[in-house]
Amino acid sequence: MLVQLLFQSTAFSSPYQIGDEYHCPVNSINNEERSAFSGSQWKSLIRGALHGLGGDDLRAYFGFEPAPLVVNAYLPNSYALRNASVIISSGLLQLISSESELAFVLAHEIGHVVYGHQNPEHKHMTPHERVEHFLQLEVEADRYAVKLLQESGYDRYAGLQVLHRLTSFGRDAEQPLGKRFPTLSQRHQILQKHLEAQDQRAGQSSLAMLVP
Repeated sequence: MLVQLLFQSTAFSSPYQIGDEYHCPVNSINNEERSAFSGSQWKSLIRGALHGLGGDDLRAYFGFEPAPLVVNAYLPNSYALRNASVIISSGLLQLISSESELAFVLAHEIGHVVYGHQNPEHKHMTPHERVEHFLQLEVEADRYAVKLLQESGYDRYAGLQVLHRLTSFGRDAEQPLGKRFPTLSQRHQILQKHLEAQDQRAGQSSLAMLVP
């Protein structure tokens, strides 16, 4: 099995039964193991998370087949292209500590493709309008990711952890990423409120079902 061949020296275990050739969970990776991963191993993990989100036939599920690419870059970053390529930096992968977090990153970028966010609409905007426009796009992609994670059985709160780490990245060197990109903290706050509202609606729905 591919999982066993790749990770026979680590304590990986999978609660999912999607197929060993696809699913390579990262829930039990520690920092030392994660930093030692090769590009091919990360590709296998990403492919596993993609199939965890969309099943065996990604094209049928999404309407296109996401094409992930890992680039060697220190700064954590990811973005999607019009051709459905999903670019993820090695720096971002180093911040990820669970399969749900990896799935959130992928689902977020897939959301940009689904909504057609790559089409430029900001050429004639003021700087303030441009920031607000990009924040709106990021929030839409975040909410798409939450919906996809929930439907796929992943932890829908994983995005909060990813955004928190991104915001704090570089703080030790007094150059936090959140200061350079203030929309990161805004996204975190908006996503937290969105999840809390979902929980409240779910609680009210459950209570209504109990009332005779």
